[in-house]
Amino acid sequence: MAKYYLDLEAKNDVGNQIHESECSHMPAKATLQYIGSYSNPGAARYDVKMFHPQVTYCPDCIKQ
Repeated sequence: MAKYYLDLEAKNDVGNQIHESECSHMPAKATLQYIGSYSNPGAARYDVKMFHPQVTYCPDCIKQ
């Protein structure tokens, strides 16, 4: 299972981004919130959307 993090600094065009723990474009630790370990990024996004309505995946570490 992969570990996922949420960038708490929302960007105008993409909202808050979800990153895998090994992402090469991971934002600064001060702006990250640990989401948890999930078998897929969709499960992580489902849990986060309750609190952050516009959530997207980092295009560098989570391929759709």
